[in-house]
This record gives sequence, structure tokens and C-alpha cells, in this order.
Amino acid sequence: MIAAFLLAIAGVDEAAIVEDYALTERLSGLLLARLRERALARGTNPRLIDIVLRSEPHNMQKAFDHLREKHGGLSPYLATLGLSQQAREQLATRLKET
Repeated sequence: MIAAFLLAIAGVDEAAIVEDYALTERLSGLLLARLRERALARGTNPRLIDIVLRSEPHNMQKAFDHLREKHGGLSPYLATLGLSQQAREQLATRLKET
């Protein structure tokens, strides 16, 4: 979610963020398999593991929808957390420079 917020702050289109999120599961297969094995070895419920390790696009879209419905979007939400407009703009500039 933090990566999605940073992308949004940098001006990346929401649809592109959702699409990118969906790619995570496909492109990180080996890493996710190792994480799943470790969690199983610790006795974690397999169903819970699968839920946590999934990156279904509708979940990311729901998160953005929730921010819009409850806070008016990401910027107002970040403002409620104490991140000023100036700080958000500075962050966006730095993200775009790197």
C-alpha cells in the first residue's frame, strides 16, 4: 500500500497503479513461494497465507475507492495524518527526480 501511495503522490495514474499491483503476484512467484513455505513451517493457516500473499487488482481498487469515499482521496487522507500540502509536493518532486 505504501508503494501505491508513493506512486499516486508522484502522479502515476490510479489505473496504472492497480495494474502494476496485479503484476506483483505474477512477477514475484519465487519470492512468494518461499514466503508461503516459511509461513507454513511456522504453522500459519494456509488460507490466511494465500489471502495475505495475493495481489488481486480489485483489492487495490477498493483501497483507492475507500480513500475517496471516506476522505475525499489520497491527498486529504494524508493531510489528516499531518502531511502538509507542501510536504506532499516536495515528496512528489523528489520521487519524480529519482
